[in-house]
Amino acid sequence: MASTIPYGYLKDKDDSNIWVSDEEAAAVVQRIFHSSRDSEEKRVSWSYSKLQNQKAF
Repeated sequence: MASTIPYGYLKDKDDSNIWVSDEEAAAVVQRIFHSSRDSEEKRVSWSYSKLQNQKAF
């Protein structure tokens, strides 16, 4: 098991060895995916800056 949980997941409240989807983070991940898929600009740094400006996290 990884020591750091990937963004978009949380530890299960009953079993810390199980990861569950973090719905709030999932929405941000989906926005990143759709933004890069639909945009000519595909740099991750651009997506991150855009999300920061929108106060997504």
